[in-house]
Parts: sequence; structure tokens; C-alpha cells
Amino acid sequence: MIKVYAYSLGCDKNEVDLEVLLGGLIKSGFEVVQAPDEADLIIVNTCCFIEEAKKESIDTLFEAIANKRDTAKVVVTGCMATRYADALKEQIPELDLVVPQDPREVILGLYDLEDSGEGDRYTTGRASEFLKIAEGCSKNCSYCIIPKLKGPYRSFGKDELVQQAKDLKDKGVKELILVAQDLTPYGRDIGTDLSSLLKELDNLNFSWIRLLYLYPEGISIELLKTIRESRTILPYFDIPIQHTSDKILKAMGRKTSKEKIFKLIETIREILPEAVIRSTVITGFPGETEEDFNELLEDLKELSLDRLGCFSYSREEDTPAYGFTGQIDEATKQARKGKIERLQSRIMRDRNGRFKDRVFDCLIEEKIDETTYEGRIYADTPEVDCVTYVDSEKNLKLGEFVKVKINDILDFELLGELYEFTE
Repeated sequence: MIKVYAYSLGCDKNEVDLEVLLGGLIKSGFEVVQAPDEADLIIVNTCCFIEEAKKESIDTLFEAIANKRDTAKVVVTGCMATRYADALKEQIPELDLVVPQDPREVILGLYDLEDSGEGDRYTTGRASEFLKIAEGCSKNCSYCIIPKLKGPYRSFGKDELVQQAKDLKDKGVKELILVAQDLTPYGRDIGTDLSSLLKELDNLNFSWIRLLYLYPEGISIELLKTIRESRTILPYFDIPIQHTSDKILKAMGRKTSKEKIFKLIETIREILPEAVIRSTVITGFPGETEEDFNELLEDLKELSLDRLGCFSYSREEDTPAYGFTGQIDEATKQARKGKIERLQSRIMRDRNGRFKDRVFDCLIEEKIDETTYEGRIYADTPEVDCVTYVDSEKNLKLGEFVKVKINDILDFELLGELYEFTE
């Protein structure tokens, strides 16, 4: 039996792709191991969305080469393999294969094995799992390489997705997290829509269904009402606005405006008062003046978003923005990023204050010590947002929900105590 170890880098969509690949390899006779030095085959699933991701991918490739057994093979797949296949082959000759597309077929060919077809997606027994509902992107934002790497937006079939969700439910998954480059266009190319898919998934009775990456221009009143009327879909919105200056939004190729962003946030909070709104912004985009930046800063104060990620602009070749005039120096970008992060820290602490002295379902994920556990309430996505520390004299099971009363707020954490077990 061929033993395989895999590094997963980049976004959660990349993670799903790797788990599907591993599932197929397992069906064809491979065994997944937990350390690279145990493996006959090491797969590095790479990311190259921004400069930092490229560096992480390259570092991981060299780590894999350094840690492998003499006879083991190293295979590179994912976005970097698509974008820089020739350069990787030339500059890192220790790599055995660089596979931009269909890695399972190529890997099986490496060992003269027949493809046994799709296997069960390889998962590790987590309570939260991702469901990827579409591939590609048709937005063509001026700073983004994704459409060139992944192609135009393509929805996966609704029946196929519902079956995948059922399979995850059967494996004990409690929280289903829907992902795509953008969820909102789902189904338009195959004669359905996101609300229709959500209604079917809602009937599967997951504890939580969470939606990630809803571009602002695609969020409709119908979608908001679907979420409000559902039993399991969380009022959690990950809406990448990227900026609020109309000048910068236009240069970015975004399909929205400051006025529409403010109106959308207001509408969400009207229809779903318990909504938690997360976003991302980019600072230091070419042509962003001090005035543009201060406009963004003031708008973020007014919007008072619950969660926010801030990125300094990464100049990526093969994107329109790469050639824009007005490129901003790194020191200025980092200084602006720091100002936004300090502002958001204060805003988030204030927004988290509304949870204090209230009781919430909390998904327990880790035991810290004899009486302290780490978990999450509905307001937080795994590995992205805040965590909730739970004090409990009773032994709590990982991957299960309990009732927790929030007693205090730290900058990035909630502090609570066991209230009662969820029936």
C-alpha cells in the first residue's frame, strides 16, 4: 500500500479539493499517513493568491523535500502549479511532478495504478466541514488572479451538493460551511439559485449552516428572508467590500459603491437584528491617496462591522492593477494596515459587548486544561474569528454543543461558563 502525506495551503476551497483528491487515492489503494517522513508520496497543495501565499508555498515545498524519505516522491498541485508550472520544474528539480490539473490521474499513472473512481472525501472527523458549491470566478477584479487560474464561475449541481452534504452529516458533521469564490451567483448558470439550494440544505437538520464569501452586489432581499426563515442557516455574513471610496472601488473593478454598501449593511441589520457581519478590505491599492484612506477609516467607524480582515495590496503580475500608476510603497501600506487593525480591535470589542450576559449554543472544539475548553458561538468562523473560552467543572465532549453564558469580553475572545447541556 502506498503511503501518502499531504500539505494543504491557502483557502478552504483548496482544502476541499485536496480532501476529494485524497478520497480518490484511498479508493485506489493509498493510505494517508500523519507525518511526511512516513510517506512514499508527499502532495503539496499550493496557493499563490498573494505574495505571502507564494512564499508559504515555496517554503513548504522545500520543507517537504527536506523531510521526505530518499525514495519518496514530491508532487505539487494547486494554484501555484497552475500559474508557475514551468518555473517550478526548472528552479526546483527535486520535485517529481508539477500537476496543474487532474492530479489524481497523473499520480495514479506515476505508480501504474488504475483509477477506481471517486471515493469518499477524506475528512478527519471534525465537527465543521466545508462544502464547495462552485468553481471559478467571473468578477475580474483588477487586483485578482483567480479568474485566470480557475476560469469563469461554474456552479456544481444542486442534487450532487445535497448528496455531499448528506454524506458529511452521516459522518457526524455539525456545522456545514458553504464556500466558493462568491456564493451569490450560485445556480444562475444551471437554472437554479442560492436560496433554492439553501432551503434543501436547511431540511437536512445540521446544527449550523454558515455562508462564506457573499459579494455585496449579489445579496438579495430574497436571500436575507431565506436565512431569516431557516432553522439552521446562521445570520453570519462574510461580505468582502475591499474599500469604500468610489474612486478606489471603480479602479478595483468592483461592482458596487459606497452608497450600496452602507444600504446593504443597514438592510441586513434591519431584517436580521442578530446578524454578525464580517468583511475584508485592501489598503494601499494603487492610487489610494491619504484622503481615500481616511475616507475608508471613517467609513469603517460608521459601519462598525463585527469582524474585519485587512490586507495590504499585493502587486500580482498578470493582473490589470499590476501596471497601474500610483503604486504605493510598502511602509505606507503597512502603516495604513496597522491603523485599520487598531481601529477594528476597538470596534470588535464594542460589538462583542452585545453578547455579554447572554446564553448561546457553543460548539466545543478543544480542551485547554481540566476546567477550560475552547469553542465558538454562531458569531465566529473556525480559524478566522474569535473563540469562546468556556469554564466547566463537567467534562465536555469535543465536537458537541453546550449552552454557554458569556461573562466577559477580551479583545479577541469571549469568556463564558457552562450554563446547561443542549438537549
